[in-house]
Amino acid sequence: MVAVLVLAQLALPPLAERSLRGRLQNDAEVERVDVRAFPAVKLLWRHADRVEVELGEFRAGSGRIADLVAETGGVDEVDTRVRTLRTGKLTLRGVRLRKDGDLVQGEARVSDADVRAALPASFQVRPVRVEGTDLVLEGSVRALGRSVGLKARLAVRDGGIVIAPEGVPLLGGLLTLTVFRDPRVRVDSVGTRAAPGGFVVTARGGLR
Repeated sequence: MVAVLVLAQLALPPLAERSLRGRLQNDAEVERVDVRAFPAVKLLWRHADRVEVELGEFRAGSGRIADLVAETGGVDEVDTRVRTLRTGKLTLRGVRLRKDGDLVQGEARVSDADVRAALPASFQVRPVRVEGTDLVLEGSVRALGRSVGLKARLAVRDGGIVIAPEGVPLLGGLLTLTVFRDPRVRVDSVGTRAAPGGFVVTARGGLR
Protein backbone atom coordinates (compact mmCIF):
# COMPACT_ATOMS: atom_id res chain seq x y z
CA MET A 1 0.00 0.00 0.00
CA VAL A 2 2.83 2.40 0.85
CA ALA A 3 4.52 1.64 -2.48
CA VAL A 4 1.27 2.32 -4.35
CA LEU A 5 0.82 5.67 -2.57
CA VAL A 6 4.43 6.68 -3.30
CA LEU A 7 4.01 5.74 -6.95
CA ALA A 8 0.77 7.75 -7.16
CA GLN A 9 2.47 10.74 -5.56
CA LEU A 10 5.18 10.63 -8.21
CA ALA A 11 3.00 9.86 -11.23
CA LEU A 12 -0.32 11.67 -10.81
CA PRO A 13 0.80 15.34 -10.61
CA PRO A 14 2.75 15.16 -13.92
CA LEU A 15 -0.25 13.47 -15.56
CA ALA A 16 -2.54 16.23 -14.26
CA GLU A 17 -0.11 18.87 -15.56
CA ARG A 18 -0.06 17.32 -19.03
CA SER A 19 -3.86 17.11 -19.06
CA LEU A 20 -4.23 20.79 -18.09
CA ARG A 21 -1.58 21.84 -20.59
CA GLY A 22 -3.43 19.97 -23.33
CA ARG A 23 -6.73 21.71 -22.49
CA LEU A 24 -5.07 25.12 -22.64
CA GLN A 25 -2.94 24.69 -25.77
CA ASN A 26 -5.84 25.23 -28.19
CA ASP A 27 -6.30 28.78 -26.87
CA ALA A 28 -2.96 29.80 -25.40
CA GLU A 29 0.81 29.71 -25.45
CA VAL A 30 1.45 27.58 -22.35
CA GLU A 31 4.73 28.46 -20.64
CA ARG A 32 4.43 26.64 -17.30
CA VAL A 33 1.98 24.40 -15.46
CA ASP A 34 2.51 23.18 -11.89
CA VAL A 35 0.00 21.01 -10.00
CA ARG A 36 0.48 20.18 -6.32
CA ALA A 37 -1.63 17.72 -4.33
CA PHE A 38 -1.01 15.66 -1.20
CA PRO A 39 -2.01 12.93 -1.16
CA ALA A 40 -1.89 12.90 -4.95
CA VAL A 41 -4.75 10.39 -5.22
CA LYS A 42 -7.13 13.32 -4.62
CA LEU A 43 -6.37 14.33 -8.21
CA LEU A 44 -8.47 11.35 -9.34
CA TRP A 45 -11.47 13.26 -7.93
CA ARG A 46 -10.35 16.56 -9.54
CA HIS A 47 -9.10 18.03 -6.26
CA ALA A 48 -5.72 19.70 -5.75
CA ASP A 49 -3.95 21.85 -3.18
CA ARG A 50 -2.46 24.40 -5.59
CA VAL A 51 -2.26 25.00 -9.34
CA GLU A 52 0.07 27.55 -10.95
CA VAL A 53 -0.16 28.44 -14.65
CA GLU A 54 1.84 30.88 -16.77
CA LEU A 55 0.62 31.73 -20.29
CA GLY A 56 1.97 33.92 -23.08
CA GLU A 57 -0.82 35.03 -25.42
CA PHE A 58 -4.28 33.73 -24.60
CA ARG A 59 -7.18 34.15 -27.04
CA ALA A 60 -10.57 33.32 -25.57
CA GLY A 61 -14.07 34.67 -25.17
CA SER A 62 -15.50 35.44 -21.72
CA GLY A 63 -17.36 32.11 -21.79
CA ARG A 64 -14.14 30.15 -22.17
CA ILE A 65 -12.53 32.14 -19.35
CA ALA A 66 -15.53 31.34 -17.14
CA ASP A 67 -15.14 27.66 -18.09
CA LEU A 68 -11.60 27.66 -16.74
CA VAL A 69 -12.52 29.56 -13.58
CA ALA A 70 -15.42 27.17 -12.89
CA GLU A 71 -13.08 24.18 -13.25
CA THR A 72 -11.05 25.43 -10.27
CA GLY A 73 -13.85 24.59 -7.84
CA GLY A 74 -11.91 21.59 -6.51
CA VAL A 75 -8.59 23.47 -6.16
CA ASP A 76 -7.74 25.22 -2.89
CA GLU A 77 -5.34 27.79 -4.41
CA VAL A 78 -4.88 28.94 -8.01
CA ASP A 79 -2.34 31.44 -9.35
CA THR A 80 -2.59 32.15 -13.09
CA ARG A 81 -0.55 34.73 -14.99
CA VAL A 82 -1.21 35.72 -18.61
CA ARG A 83 1.09 38.07 -20.51
CA THR A 84 -1.58 39.09 -23.07
CA LEU A 85 -5.26 38.14 -22.97
CA ARG A 86 -7.36 38.87 -26.06
CA THR A 87 -11.05 38.42 -25.35
CA GLY A 88 -13.29 39.60 -28.14
CA LYS A 89 -12.15 43.10 -29.12
CA LEU A 90 -10.60 43.89 -25.74
CA THR A 91 -6.92 43.27 -24.98
CA LEU A 92 -5.75 42.87 -21.38
CA ARG A 93 -2.08 42.76 -20.40
CA GLY A 94 -0.23 41.49 -17.34
CA VAL A 95 -3.28 39.52 -16.24
CA ARG A 96 -3.18 37.75 -12.89
CA LEU A 97 -6.00 35.58 -11.56
CA ARG A 98 -5.82 34.17 -8.02
CA LYS A 99 -8.20 31.88 -6.15
CA ASP A 100 -7.94 31.17 -2.43
CA GLY A 101 -10.76 28.98 -1.19
CA ASP A 102 -13.99 30.63 -2.34
CA LEU A 103 -12.41 34.01 -3.08
CA VAL A 104 -11.40 34.84 -6.67
CA GLN A 105 -9.34 37.98 -7.41
CA GLY A 106 -8.08 39.27 -10.72
CA GLU A 107 -6.20 42.25 -12.12
CA ALA A 108 -5.05 43.39 -15.55
CA ARG A 109 -3.53 46.43 -17.28
CA VAL A 110 -5.50 48.13 -20.03
CA SER A 111 -4.38 51.00 -22.24
CA ASP A 112 -6.59 53.88 -23.38
CA ALA A 113 -6.12 52.70 -26.96
CA ASP A 114 -7.29 49.18 -26.04
CA VAL A 115 -10.52 50.60 -24.58
CA ARG A 116 -11.27 52.68 -27.67
CA ALA A 117 -10.58 49.73 -29.97
CA ALA A 118 -13.04 47.57 -28.00
CA LEU A 119 -15.94 50.05 -28.10
CA PRO A 120 -18.42 50.19 -31.00
CA ALA A 121 -17.62 52.68 -33.75
CA SER A 122 -20.63 54.77 -32.69
CA PHE A 123 -18.88 55.65 -29.42
CA GLN A 124 -16.60 58.68 -29.69
CA VAL A 125 -14.64 58.61 -26.44
CA ARG A 126 -12.33 61.31 -25.12
CA PRO A 127 -9.35 60.28 -22.99
CA VAL A 128 -10.26 57.71 -20.37
CA ARG A 129 -9.59 58.74 -16.78
CA VAL A 130 -9.75 57.37 -13.25
CA GLU A 131 -11.80 59.12 -10.53
CA GLY A 132 -10.95 57.57 -7.16
CA THR A 133 -11.37 53.89 -7.96
CA ASP A 134 -13.84 54.43 -10.84
CA LEU A 135 -13.01 54.15 -14.53
CA VAL A 136 -14.79 57.02 -16.33
CA LEU A 137 -15.40 57.42 -20.06
CA GLU A 138 -16.72 60.68 -21.51
CA GLY A 139 -17.64 61.48 -25.09
CA SER A 140 -20.62 61.01 -27.36
CA VAL A 141 -22.54 58.21 -29.03
CA ARG A 142 -24.90 58.11 -31.96
CA ALA A 143 -28.24 56.63 -30.90
CA LEU A 144 -31.62 56.81 -32.66
CA GLY A 145 -30.16 59.04 -35.36
CA ARG A 146 -28.72 61.68 -33.07
CA SER A 147 -25.49 62.38 -31.20
CA VAL A 148 -25.88 62.12 -27.42
CA GLY A 149 -23.33 63.36 -24.86
CA LEU A 150 -22.25 60.46 -22.69
CA LYS A 151 -20.52 59.80 -19.39
CA ALA A 152 -20.12 56.16 -18.37
CA ARG A 153 -18.46 54.18 -15.60
CA LEU A 154 -17.15 50.66 -15.20
CA ALA A 155 -19.44 49.03 -12.64
CA VAL A 156 -20.71 45.75 -11.18
CA ARG A 157 -24.29 44.86 -12.02
CA ASP A 158 -26.07 41.59 -11.15
CA GLY A 159 -22.78 39.78 -10.59
CA GLY A 160 -21.25 40.93 -13.90
CA ILE A 161 -19.11 43.83 -15.11
CA VAL A 162 -20.62 46.52 -17.35
CA ILE A 163 -19.84 49.97 -18.72
CA ALA A 164 -22.98 51.84 -17.70
CA PRO A 165 -23.92 55.35 -18.92
CA GLU A 166 -25.03 58.09 -16.55
CA GLY A 167 -27.69 60.74 -17.08
CA VAL A 168 -29.47 59.10 -20.04
CA PRO A 169 -32.24 57.04 -18.37
CA LEU A 170 -34.20 56.49 -21.57
CA LEU A 171 -31.18 55.14 -23.43
CA GLY A 172 -29.31 53.60 -20.51
CA GLY A 173 -30.40 50.05 -21.27
CA LEU A 174 -29.51 50.39 -24.95
CA LEU A 175 -26.07 51.88 -24.32
CA THR A 176 -24.94 49.65 -21.45
CA LEU A 177 -22.04 47.43 -22.56
CA THR A 178 -21.49 44.09 -20.84
CA VAL A 179 -17.77 43.48 -20.27
CA PHE A 180 -18.15 40.16 -18.43
CA ARG A 181 -21.11 38.09 -17.24
CA ASP A 182 -21.45 34.37 -16.62
CA PRO A 183 -23.86 32.44 -14.38
CA ARG A 184 -21.00 30.37 -12.90
CA VAL A 185 -18.86 33.32 -11.75
CA ARG A 186 -20.00 36.11 -9.38
CA VAL A 187 -18.25 39.51 -9.45
CA ASP A 188 -18.68 41.42 -6.17
CA SER A 189 -16.53 44.50 -6.73
CA VAL A 190 -14.40 46.17 -9.37
CA GLY A 191 -11.89 49.01 -9.10
CA THR A 192 -9.28 50.85 -11.13
CA ARG A 193 -6.08 52.76 -10.56
CA ALA A 194 -4.09 54.91 -12.93
CA ALA A 195 -1.02 53.45 -14.67
CA PRO A 196 1.32 54.81 -17.38
CA GLY A 197 -0.58 54.89 -20.68
CA GLY A 198 -3.76 53.51 -19.16
CA PHE A 199 -4.94 51.91 -15.95
CA VAL A 200 -5.12 48.70 -13.92
CA VAL A 201 -8.48 47.01 -13.35
CA THR A 202 -9.03 44.83 -10.28
CA ALA A 203 -12.01 42.60 -9.50
CA ARG A 204 -13.10 40.38 -6.60
CA GLY A 205 -15.74 37.70 -6.52
CA GLY A 206 -16.21 33.94 -6.39
CA LEU A 207 -17.87 30.90 -7.90
CA ARG A 208 -21.65 30.68 -7.76
